[in-house]
Amino acid sequence: MRRELSAVRPAGDRIVSSFTPQEEEFAMLCLGWVSPYEALIFAAELNNLAALCSRDQFADADREFWLTKFTAILKEVARGGSDKRRLLKSPSNSFRIAAL
Repeated sequence: MRRELSAVRPAGDRIVSSFTPQEEEFAMLCLGWVSPYEALIFAAELNNLAALCSRDQFADADREFWLTKFTAILKEVARGGSDKRRLLKSPSNSFRIAAL
């Protein structure tokens, strides 16, 4: 049986495309940065989920790179041209409260 892929994501019945808003975590994954979403692609990474979520567990060079890039994403989102409040909705941000 062939299962068709839907453009509608399961949570919230929202359309998913390159032109719709996504979590910052998805952007980081697509850019090749450390992301807990790696565990969704590579099941073996589930054993390292805490390390993928918490920058405190990154190597020093990775931690500084991640913080620089994450800050850049936040600045770009803030410049988005809308007066609407932004929401960092990735659950992995719970591990990053001190950094945020």
